[in-house]
Formats: sequence, structure tokens, C-alpha cells
Amino acid sequence: MRFGNKAFQTWYERAIEISRKYLRLILGASQGAEVELIGYLQESFGNSSRIDYGTGHELNFLMFLLCLKELGLLDMPLDLVLRGVFYKYIGLMRKLQLTYMLEPAGSHGVWGIDDYHFLPFLFGAAELINSDEVKTPNAIHDYAIL
Repeated sequence: MRFGNKAFQTWYERAIEISRKYLRLILGASQGAEVELIGYLQESFGNSSRIDYGTGHELNFLMFLLCLKELGLLDMPLDLVLRGVFYKYIGLMRKLQLTYMLEPAGSHGVWGIDDYHFLPFLFGAAELINSDEVKTPNAIHDYAIL
């Protein structure tokens, strides 16, 4: 199949159904926020009609997490990205990309680092801020640093 596995549409429908139930449990008294949050969450899994996934979908997941933080339902420590929810989300999306052959959404080829994800690169670069070893971009060529 050139344009992805249509079985993704079934997975997507089931994921949305389950995510609505869990979101209601998580939100509790803040259920008025469900309307906005479910949109971010649904869009974070890709597009079921085009059977694609890209950086915009990834950004929707980050916005979902930010909304949970603003509602006081989530703390945003560094571990959330490195070992927590975002890390597991990226793992899930990589598995879905391979299993259902999701097309890259809005891919611009060599314009991007990765057709599917951008935020892992951004978070990785942020870890280098104020680094004692990496002082300039040319440091990536220094094998002692690598």
C-alpha cells in the first residue's frame, strides 16, 4: 500500500473512544475543558482520513499536556519529557508509523530534520544550553565531545 494501511482508521476510532473515557476520569470537576482538550488529544494521533502523521500532530500533544498543566492536573518537570509521558507518546507514534505505514504529513523532504517529529530535536538542543563542552555549533565535529 502506498498511502498507508487503512486499518489505522479502526485503531484511530477506538483510540478516540477510549481517550474520551479516560479524559473524563482525569478531568473530574474540570469537565468543561473536555471540549478543547479532546480536540488536542484527537489531533495528536494523526489524521485518520489521510492516514498521516507529522509535526503538527506532535505539537497538538504538547498543547494537550500544556492544557493539563494549566488546569493544575500535571506538573511539567524535565522528567515528563525525558522519561515520562512525552517520551512514551513518541514511542507509541513511532510504532504506529511503522505498523500502519503512516505518511508524513506535510513533508518538505530535506527541509526538516525528521518527517514525523521535531520536538525531540528541540528538547535535545535545549539540554545543551549553558553546556560547558558544547560552546559553538562546530562542536558537533569534535569527536572528544561526541
